[in-house]
Amino acid sequence: MGLSQRRHSDERERPLIRPVVEPFDTFVHAESSGGLLLLGATVVAMVWANLPWAGSYAGLLWLALLLSGVQATIAGVLAAMTIPACTRVNGSEFVARGQALLKRLEVVTSADRPPLANAERHRVTQRLEMEDKDVETPLQRLEHALHPWVTVVVMPLFALANAGITLDANGGGPI
Repeated sequence: MGLSQRRHSDERERPLIRPVVEPFDTFVHAESSGGLLLLGATVVAMVWANLPWAGSYAGLLWLALLLSGVQATIAGVLAAMTIPACTRVNGSEFVARGQALLKRLEVVTSADRPPLANAERHRVTQRLEMEDKDVETPLQRLEHALHPWVTVVVMPLFALANAGITLDANGGGPI
């Protein structure tokens, strides 16, 4: 197919694409589109942050902010501000569900059957564990998960850095 034939075929295809592309192009170039896109992104982010895999959201958000040139501290603070601080289940509902599950556990637990062979007991205990996670906020779970790392790794590294000790392959030493 020659160059002139390609041009004619492109011109014939453009009228079909134009009705689809023009409204989008107009929307993107409008002044209000930035605000609407930001609002849409915020809604998507808040929905994603409340899903069970919210940890991946926080990490991806932090990485996106870091790669955009935003300082890591500010990126971390902005990511932390999107972590929900409310529970999925209120306290009284948790107590009612927990009591029902404990009664069920009492029924399915028997002395003649070992715990590893009792599938129903395992299901009930797994459900109890899930209920426990629903009564805690995602913020509390994240804080609890990070606590050992902060205590054992982050704080000592900050203390060494503030004391002027460098850590390198040669064993480190004072600055």
